Amino acid sequence: MRYLFYLFLCFSYSTFAVETIRIYDTLGNEPNLRRTVMKLALAPDATQYEIVNASTADAATALADGNIDFIICGSDNLPELKKKVKKLQSAQYGVETLAVAVYLTNRVDNISLKALREVFGGKTIAWRDFNETGYMIDKAAPGEGVPGWFTFSRLLLNHQVPAKDVYACSTALEPLIIASGRHHAMTCALRALRPELSIKFLKVDGFTLDSEKYPLTLSYYLCWVKAVPDKILQELLAQ
Repeated sequence: MRYLFYLFLCFSYSTFAVETIRIYDTLGNEPNLRRTVMKLALAPDATQYEIVNASTADAATALADGNIDFIICGSDNLPELKKKVKKLQSAQYGVETLAVAVYLTNRVDNISLKALREVFGGKTIAWRDFNETGYMIDKAAPGEGVPGWFTFSRLLLNHQVPAKDVYACSTALEPLIIASGRHHAMTCALRALRPELSIKFLKVDGFTLDSEKYPLTLSYYLCWVKAVPDKILQELLAQ
């Protein structure tokens, strides 16, 4: 009798086992994805989700082999995924534009991406290379995990470590507050969070924030081959 009961339990478990959706996150702890999965996991008809941080190459191999269902990536590594995974489908669910802000009276209006990498990478420390003054540059940027961090790390720094003289901000608004109060500050922050008119946003390589060619805009993508990400994509777009 006990044996039959055990078989029934095993059959019941196998029959009603919760489906597991496997996702590889090539951005690394992308917060929108985590919030989405947490919300979906609390639903009455909840599906089990498994999220793993992975490199672009590992994610491409796993998706092509059918070992995972979805990939989260950025516009910077989407082309590589498309080359490695046949019939890859993708949908954009978010966009992040990093603004470069200085004090309003600063004479600089345009800066190259190369110069920005030298500033926040540590090679350039003074304003003399830009506005003929010898003042040190007060550098501020999003800290790890703060909105804007992915764009700062991936597109501006090329995955390099920020210079030691870069102040890592703990909130998304903090860099612009710093730029508003310090005449010699250069900061990076999300463009939507502009607190007052004592700052101005610089062109980068001659392109304004609204230009399609502005080099510090990172789009977020959900990618798949066979599985259709209806629930996840709908929730991601709703955020």
